[in-house]
Amino acid sequence: MKKSNQVVKPIVTIMLLVSMASCSTKTPTITATTDSIATAAPSSMETPAFTPFKVMMIKHTVADFAKWKTVFVSHEAARKE
Repeated sequence: MKKSNQVVKPIVTIMLLVSMASCSTKTPTITATTDSIATAAPSSMETPAFTPFKVMMIKHTVADFAKWKTVFVSHEAARKE
């Protein structure tokens, strides 16, 4: 058992050191490039083509759907305002 610990401990220690060294806390630096790809950004990327809007969904239980639908359709002009 002692001989296997002598082999396992250094291997585990090396693995931990390598994994800790690879996870640096340095923030990556971003360098500006003058590539034609980087400078030729289309103007559509500056402003979104679609602005999301807020939506609210309400569910009601209706006793008589046919009667409700008739009233709903008759008030179409009021819904368009």
